[in-house]
Amino acid sequence: MLKKSEKLKLGVVFLSMLVLSALPAAEETEGNAEEGAAPKEKRSSVYSVFVNVAAEDFYFPLFGLVNIARGDQRVPQFGLININGGTLRSGQMGLFNTAGRNLLGLQLGLANAAGGELRGAQMGLANFAFKGVRGVQLGLANISTKSIRGMQFGLFNYADSAEGGVPVGLLSVVRHGGYRALELSFAEALPVNLAFKIGTEKFYSSFIFSFYPDFKDLEIAFGFGAGSIIPVTRYFFINPEINNVTPLTLEQNFLSFTPLAGFNLGSHISIVAGPSLAYIYTIDDGDIRNPLFTIGKKFNDEHSLLLGVKAGVRIRF
Repeated sequence: MLKKSEKLKLGVVFLSMLVLSALPAAEETEGNAEEGAAPKEKRSSVYSVFVNVAAEDFYFPLFGLVNIARGDQRVPQFGLININGGTLRSGQMGLFNTAGRNLLGLQLGLANAAGGELRGAQMGLANFAFKGVRGVQLGLANISTKSIRGMQFGLFNYADSAEGGVPVGLLSVVRHGGYRALELSFAEALPVNLAFKIGTEKFYSSFIFSFYPDFKDLEIAFGFGAGSIIPVTRYFFINPEINNVTPLTLEQNFLSFTPLAGFNLGSHISIVAGPSLAYIYTIDDGDIRNPLFTIGKKFNDEHSLLLGVKAGVRIRF
């Protein structure tokens, strides 16, 4: 067994080799320095099981615990930590992956970052692109500090702007040009609904608060939904939505599809209305609460399928 002092010495030697291998090699000059010849930098590569340091345009895949690639690379990197200094035209697979410039390949890991523009794909828990997205981000959290022209799929998406791109998720925040609105609507199952909508017009999420105005037994419900705005003219648009709402009593669940039609009264106010197809099912032998109004309905002991209407006013900000 090695003593503590010997282990410390080995650790220092290992770190020294790592730092020295990442530094540029000695410079060499062509011709006489006095003649004004510019020095030419010469870099070498270090390949080992633990730490790999590759010069630019290295032609062999990197397998190791830590992979450091200088400049632009076309070979894949497999390790716990993968660092590419320039543009990456292949892939990185590991816990933490970083491309210093553009990413034209795939990053697959716990956390992925592209210092330039993402033109490929990132798949991980957290994905970052600092010069925009033309490809795809798929993860729990996707962040682009510039515009997205591709897709984001995740629980949380953030983009500075969306120029043709679409973020799809539970919560998508687009700083410039995004869609944010507050809607007050009336429907047949849970008559009074207040919803906050956020995302883009192509795809937005809705956070819904509803209640049934029964003075004997006030029923409150919360839910989530998604929708899309399809412009037809400057003032008229089609607005399909799907929503799922559950009361706090957890006795029922309301799943509805509403193909709405909308009309813009101005740049910030619009009205929507349309049919609503709702499916209501009970949970834990709860009682089905009859809707206030319907065009048609069908009930049995546990399930309800009904056709009603929905109408509301929406304020965009």
